[in-house]
Amino acid sequence: MLKMSNRLILGIHIGHDSGAAIIKAGKILAAVNEERFIRVKHYSQVPLKSIEYCLKFADVSIRNIDAIAFSLHLSPKQYFPFLKLDKNFYKNLAKSEAQGFMKEIITNLMKILRKLGNLIFSKEFKETLKYKTTSPTYFKPFEISSNIPIYVINHHLAHAASAYYTSGFKSNGLIVTSDGIGSGGTSTAVWQAIDGEIMPLLKIGRNGSLGWFYGIITEGLGWWIGNGEGKTMGLAPYGDPEIVKKKLIPFLPIYKRGHLKREYNFSYPMTLSILDAIHWHFQESEYIKKLQQQFKREDIAAAAQNLLEKQIFELVSFWVKKLGSHYLCGAGGVFLNVKLNKYLSENLDLDEFHIFPNAGDGGLALGAALQADYEINKKSNYNAISDMYFGPEYSDDEIETILELRKIKYEKVNNLIDVCSKHLSKGKIIGWFQGRMEYGPRALGNRSILMDPRNINNKDIINKQVKFREPWRPFCPSILEDRASEYLMNSRRAPYMITSFDVFPKKIEEVPAVIHVDGTTRPQTVSNEVNLNYYNLIKNFDELTSVPMLLNTSFNVKGRPIVCNPINAIECFYNTGLDILAINKFIIEK
Repeated sequence: MLKMSNRLILGIHIGHDSGAAIIKAGKILAAVNEERFIRVKHYSQVPLKSIEYCLKFADVSIRNIDAIAFSLHLSPKQYFPFLKLDKNFYKNLAKSEAQGFMKEIITNLMKILRKLGNLIFSKEFKETLKYKTTSPTYFKPFEISSNIPIYVINHHLAHAASAYYTSGFKSNGLIVTSDGIGSGGTSTAVWQAIDGEIMPLLKIGRNGSLGWFYGIITEGLGWWIGNGEGKTMGLAPYGDPEIVKKKLIPFLPIYKRGHLKREYNFSYPMTLSILDAIHWHFQESEYIKKLQQQFKREDIAAAAQNLLEKQIFELVSFWVKKLGSHYLCGAGGVFLNVKLNKYLSENLDLDEFHIFPNAGDGGLALGAALQADYEINKKSNYNAISDMYFGPEYSDDEIETILELRKIKYEKVNNLIDVCSKHLSKGKIIGWFQGRMEYGPRALGNRSILMDPRNINNKDIINKQVKFREPWRPFCPSILEDRASEYLMNSRRAPYMITSFDVFPKKIEEVPAVIHVDGTTRPQTVSNEVNLNYYNLIKNFDELTSVPMLLNTSFNVKGRPIVCNPINAIECFYNTGLDILAINKFIIEK
């Protein structure tokens, strides 16, 4: 019998954006994605470092966990070298989702057999069958007690749980999940939460995948599916959606009144693992690549964005009206699209629209843990998340030791906020490393690169000298929450950079470095209750400049994960055009 009041549940996701999370009696203690430790973006293998961190933060061993929740894609044998699972794993698996799980195993097995061909009949291969799958002698796997219940949570259900159980909605709500494809072949799903229980209303298969549609365009434009969709979205405002729209419609699943009206039979993607991260290739992307010989890239991106918004709206608006729900939750990679989220917010009759900030597969570990927690206790009063600071933090002693060992000159200051706000007001670029690391793809003031938003040239400076990325890529502001209404039309609390807003025209010239070409911005509203240190930095900058915001971008360079620890921050500082590194109370200048 589980300890109901003190239960500890470990969530594990293995696949694109692998990660782990740990919750105690429904409260999130820690959550992180493996890429931050391994330093490979979208790392897809067993999240060993993430599991280790979560257990360390909770101050428990894995044998003291009350339950483990998996969001699985691979055969359990893939995990044996790392997670010692015994026959009870299969028993507990049968209690959760054995049928769907076995379907995935069979699918993966058939793929493997096709690749191996006659090799499986070779003498060498038969010899390997004599040995059990095991780990090197120097590796110590996590030993899971045979008494620990194992929950296997469906991919899209984990997405739904990540959104609903972090929303704080006390009334029944509507949940929509949408991505490329998940377990059981589901690409899109509609759910209703009734008295805390998430119930499926509609599931759409692979031929209705709007995530794959947008991914095909992204690959055709030259970017990585599952990573580059943000580039497609960022490029879209530079183009005209009408010029090339008709050329893309043949690849588009069409929705009407909340259901899939016309399927598109997507090709089966080829996958390639590079540095243990998954890369996908669709045949259709070749057509998009050739289309650029006739049309501008920005027009193709604009058409894709327009079509995505209209189809998701056609799906969601029907269910909002049908259920009479004014509370909507969203998760899945499609909901990382801030332009889509803006469109839905402005065109649906909603009181609340909560998108889980780590909406892609990176949030599945936490979603699986939350869903397992609900299945254990049927408790429906989960609180809304107040922040996303669930990652590691480092003490002054740890940081000073690192600096001393590397013979780095530094200054320890007691007036960090004053020092940094003055540097920012003079146009300096600061690497800002404070407190616990953010969970998810957005830097929210603890692992951030900061600069003055008043100078329009600062966007080009950071793109060229710090991020080393395309010159048209936009930047976001962190703005004092109580001042946001001065700049944002239809302003509301937006602490996670998960949606965008129109900016009042008279304010655009005041902060041009954080305004996109279409007059929108993707803000983080900052309150003193959530992040006092960061709030005070922006407030001091406001007192110096009369501008209550800072340009904020993630502390990394193009193609690399956000920095996790002090060593990552130091490496990024010296390998970029950053002027200053503020790491806890320590200041390093070039």
